[in-house]
Amino acid sequence: MATQSPAALPNGRMAYRHVARFSDRQREILKWIGDGMPERAWPDFSHRVTARVLASRGLVQVRGHGAAWTATITEAGTLLLASGTSAGTAGTTEVRASSSRPAADRTTAAAVPTPLTDDPEISGTTVIDRVLKAGGVLLIENPPATVRTAYRRALASIPSDEVPEGKRLTYRGRDRGDLVIELIDKPDPGPPAPAPIPVPDTVDPGLPLLAHLAANPQLLDVSEKTRDRALRLVQALVEECARRGHETRPRDDGPSFELVIRGETIEVTVNEEKDKITRVADEDLARLKYDWQRASPTTVLDWSGRLVMTLPSERRWADRKRWILDSQLSSLLMTAESIADGRIAARAHAERAQIERRERWEQAVQEAREAYVVELNRGRLANQIQAQAHARDLRAYADAITARATTLDIEAERRAALDWAGWIRQEADRLDPLLVAGQLSYRTPDEVPSAELDPFMPMGMSAYSPLDSPRRW
Repeated sequence: MATQSPAALPNGRMAYRHVARFSDRQREILKWIGDGMPERAWPDFSHRVTARVLASRGLVQVRGHGAAWTATITEAGTLLLASGTSAGTAGTTEVRASSSRPAADRTTAAAVPTPLTDDPEISGTTVIDRVLKAGGVLLIENPPATVRTAYRRALASIPSDEVPEGKRLTYRGRDRGDLVIELIDKPDPGPPAPAPIPVPDTVDPGLPLLAHLAANPQLLDVSEKTRDRALRLVQALVEECARRGHETRPRDDGPSFELVIRGETIEVTVNEEKDKITRVADEDLARLKYDWQRASPTTVLDWSGRLVMTLPSERRWADRKRWILDSQLSSLLMTAESIADGRIAARAHAERAQIERRERWEQAVQEAREAYVVELNRGRLANQIQAQAHARDLRAYADAITARATTLDIEAERRAALDWAGWIRQEADRLDPLLVAGQLSYRTPDEVPSAELDPFMPMGMSAYSPLDSPRRW
């Protein structure tokens, strides 16, 4: 590992002597970065690995990956190049923290090494000052145990009001390696904890839900020892729901009771957990006559005294070692409200989706109708052209028969041929669309059966109804 020793520069600033080897390859990459990374055909990506090594020494800053990868030289790197240090030799590099650099910017604030001190009385204020001067990241390379202990003691003694607002101090390297102290942003504390719901000391039997639970003890799966507390917890929820404008309703079976929040019913179950215990039954003990006799213990489930409240989807709040159910009632009620809001939002979303689907369906039906009409008239046109051509052929054939009839010597044959030609002309007139009234126009039917429209509907839609299952192709 590289070591550093402070040295005074002519301008009065502090410098550190790097005793680590600095290879020609590293100098080449550092100079390339310092020149603004001009276009160059690198044979592979090893130059980026070297840049990372230089970044670990505070000589460059590397950002991004892939096509977005970039590197910039730091003041320390510029000074190192200017010092003319060659491979394998020691070079003196000036390191100075910029006061304009954000205090906790981990991507731009390079860790600045600080001179070691054997002062075991270093104060918390001194630590904060050094971190701020270092730009938010203070690096002490592999300090002796006495220095490490002094810094840890100073960090532990810093009052919270001395740390800049919105920041906190953190460090790594508690026992070995480099000691790095950073000033970082405090995490978002999130929304404040809800105010606790007060639990009454006595049960009010005048409340309808409490009276119903008292009359139907099976709705609360609890022991007699904890029943009073369970009723008081339910009463606390009843009173808080009334204060918030919600309702509570009893049930005759299933869950213990219901919350009605903005029209949504949320079921609440109250029960007491049971523990497995091993004991000898009283009747087995009674059967023992002699001291040397033994009875076998059995494992049974016994009431634990821990109350549990459960909402839909098995969301549970219970007595635990670190808290009791009384302190969780606010969280339970907030979750119930969130469940109600989620149901309302899901229903509104489904309604909007249904309306949008119907609108898309109506538009699709209209487009299918237009496509059907176009296809209908295309078919009519093709049929008319075919019929007109056929009629023309029939007339030509009738004319040929008439011409042939004039050459026949037998009167009966000539008359039969002329009659046949006349019938053919009648058939041509029947088939010719030019002679059929109402055929020479674009037809738009008033009603089109759904079965005719269905082939023109988009994939996944049926012309019968917007709610029909998608058609299978």
